[in-house]
Amino acid sequence: MFSGLSFGRSKEGAKRAVGNDLAMRQVLAVKPTKRLPTVKQWMQLPRFLSPVERRIALTGFLLIVVGAGALGFQYVSQHAERVAAVGGEYTEGVIGYPHYTNPLYANASDVDASLSHLVYNGLMRFDPVEGVVPDLAESYQISTDEKEYTFTLKNDLTWHDHDPVTSEDVVFTMHAIQNPEYRSPLMSTLSGISVEAVDEKTVKFTLSEPFAPFLTTMTIGILPAHIWQNIPAANAQLTQLNLKPIGSGPYIFEKLTKDNKGNLKSVDFVRNPDYFRGAPHIERLTFKFFMDTNELSQALRNHNIEGASVLPYEQVAKFSDDRSLNVTRPSTREYVAALFNLKATGPVSDSKVRQALALATDRQTLISTVQAGHATPITSPLVFGVPGYDSSLAIPTADPATAATMLEDAGWKIPTEGGMRTKDGKTLNVPITVLDTPELKAVAEELRRQWEPLGVSVNVIPVSSTSLQNDVLKSRSFDVLVSGELYGVFPDPYPFWHSSQVPFPGLNVSQFVSKAADDAISTIRTTADQTARTEAFTKFAAAVNETTPAIFLYQPTYPYALPSTIQNVKLPAIVTPADRFANVQDWYIKTKAIFKKKS
Repeated sequence: MFSGLSFGRSKEGAKRAVGNDLAMRQVLAVKPTKRLPTVKQWMQLPRFLSPVERRIALTGFLLIVVGAGALGFQYVSQHAERVAAVGGEYTEGVIGYPHYTNPLYANASDVDASLSHLVYNGLMRFDPVEGVVPDLAESYQISTDEKEYTFTLKNDLTWHDHDPVTSEDVVFTMHAIQNPEYRSPLMSTLSGISVEAVDEKTVKFTLSEPFAPFLTTMTIGILPAHIWQNIPAANAQLTQLNLKPIGSGPYIFEKLTKDNKGNLKSVDFVRNPDYFRGAPHIERLTFKFFMDTNELSQALRNHNIEGASVLPYEQVAKFSDDRSLNVTRPSTREYVAALFNLKATGPVSDSKVRQALALATDRQTLISTVQAGHATPITSPLVFGVPGYDSSLAIPTADPATAATMLEDAGWKIPTEGGMRTKDGKTLNVPITVLDTPELKAVAEELRRQWEPLGVSVNVIPVSSTSLQNDVLKSRSFDVLVSGELYGVFPDPYPFWHSSQVPFPGLNVSQFVSKAADDAISTIRTTADQTARTEAFTKFAAAVNETTPAIFLYQPTYPYALPSTIQNVKLPAIVTPADRFANVQDWYIKTKAIFKKKS
């Protein structure tokens, strides 16, 4: 009995236990969990809110997003910086058409020289800040007698086709220039110079006599021998490699396009990711070609191009106000001067007349009028970038009163009835001959405006480039010639001021003769000692100014237009237009953020 009773109670207890377990499970099933609502669940929330609650929730949400964004921006700005990144393209317009993107021939054309600058490297290069510095060369040595130059190439130099650059490439290029069959205009530059490969990375040049400009000669681009040695010298100017070049430079030729008449319209280059001075940032450079400045300006206004290789003189002010452009103005190694003909039969043969005209010349006003203030006044043939140039020297102010007194003392009197000065029945007539360009004509007209109040009769005579070369310069038939004279990478005054260059085709058009100047020029050209060269330049300038063969007016700038999107363009100075690409690998359009390392 007991046992049966006991069994019945166990069954009821078991049922109760099972019931309690099911109840507990139900409780646990509805117990909150730690898991957050899903996005889908959050999306349903507005259905359960009133309009007012929805507005409050939306405002709160936006405040959270804005706050998080502000905190993120603050963090990034404090811990990251913007740096140059790879990307972007640039299209530039140039005047003229390429024919020889080849360092053997490129110096005859600004277009060819500019494109060649992107593709080829020399042993040396021109740097806008440091001057002539090593390029393909890692280092160089000059012998004590200054007749031997030994260059050692950098390691791991490669051509665009990935072959290595060696000393044999240097030897091949120099021998090609010296070979008359190549018909290179640079042939005379390397006359009497021997070159040999000492080993794969070393090349030696031997000169017959010391020649200080030699290092600047080594800025000539080097050709890849393994490609060019298979082309006969007589065919060098005919090969397509002149328009589809292979070099070692920062940019690699990609393609060219022509119109339906076969005229070359554009050339594209892409970045060289293996460039030894650092891979460029801008992905592609495209050059479009135009007949003249009018076409170029129109294309720039229509945004058919983004920049211009040079802005026309008369368009500089207009484009300088364009916010999409950055008009940079590197100085040039050029000066603009009023050159006197010392052998003329007119009044300028008198040094007192020349000095009076110099005293009456207001350089600052001239620069403001002609160059909108963007030029450097000068008083000698020394300009910025030339040894001996001193920027701290004061520029004399115009002194018309003293100038008038000098003319009086020289016998040039103003008639009692007024008018222009006369002497022995002859009028003080000073004609100005000038090349028929807008800038130089503006200079001549400003000089006329400044000189005429002295009682000087001034007639401005514009001439064509053909007439200037064949008539004016050949026969030295001028009294005053307004002209620019341009130094090369090596600032050599020899062509313009040495006495041996007085006869045509020499460029000493003032017919200036001075033993002191000749001696100084000789030192400039034969010594590599920088101190001695600087002293020689100073003596040369003093000898020139002693007789006033010219009124040195200003050192102009080169107006180069780039889109404002291109950053890190540093061009304080150039020698040739091609030098605008001296540090093109440092330019960039795109940027990226990187986090700063903790110090």
